[in-house]
Amino acid sequence: ECLTELIFRIPSSTYINYFNSFLDVIISVNPYFQLPRNLGDHVKIIDGKKIAIVIDCVEQYIVKSSDGNLEIAAYSGKYNSNTISLLIACSIINGKPFLKSPSYWGSSNDQHIANMISWISLLPEDHYILADKGFIGNLFVTKSHKSKDFMPTNSTKVLDKIIDKERIIVENDIGFCKNKFSICSQPLRFKTTTAISKTSKAPNKSRKAKTKPLKDDDRLLEYHAKIWHVALTVLFLFGNVRKKGV
Repeated sequence: ECLTELIFRIPSSTYINYFNSFLDVIISVNPYFQLPRNLGDHVKIIDGKKIAIVIDCVEQYIVKSSDGNLEIAAYSGKYNSNTISLLIACSIINGKPFLKSPSYWGSSNDQHIANMISWISLLPEDHYILADKGFIGNLFVTKSHKSKDFMPTNSTKVLDKIIDKERIIVENDIGFCKNKFSICSQPLRFKTTTAISKTSKAPNKSRKAKTKPLKDDDRLLEYHAKIWHVALTVLFLFGNVRKKGV
């Protein structure tokens, strides 16, 4: 942001506003994600169960807010920091992203997000979802949960290896987005969305935006969702992590 002011003499708030408009244009190419009609072509049988999609949760760091309530909502115990999360689902065959959830504050864990968006209801009755051990439910296929009362057998170990091998495809999708778009891996800042909000309300172009920290505002969630929507759209249109690489 500072470079745009120094090199191009463009205020950071104006640059951010232009960038936000650019995101809207890209999103219009693929306004929403949905399961394909030919979902049966994306099915693999694992442990006798039909699986077409693999899901995982993406967490991205954010700069701490001065708002105590917002900091509590964004706190992720998993990462011991403030984060924003969203859930993505991709094809088990080629890694094409099919579904993307809205963004949530980091205090919402994987299972909580999955319950709120209820992707299971979109699948045929005989389908299951491949996921990691953070997801609990009869329709989630995960690695075995080891405990004192459970000793994994040889067949269980073999199944766990198969699940690891297949589930890596959604992690490759996440890695693609973070490697190709640094904005998906860098901590997001509250002043970004403040600038967007202030410039949209300014009655004339000469009025400059103030970049104060936001208080209890969901604009950063919307901004985060836009960024990942664009990254996943590029992956959907041009990437194939299973066959061609990215």
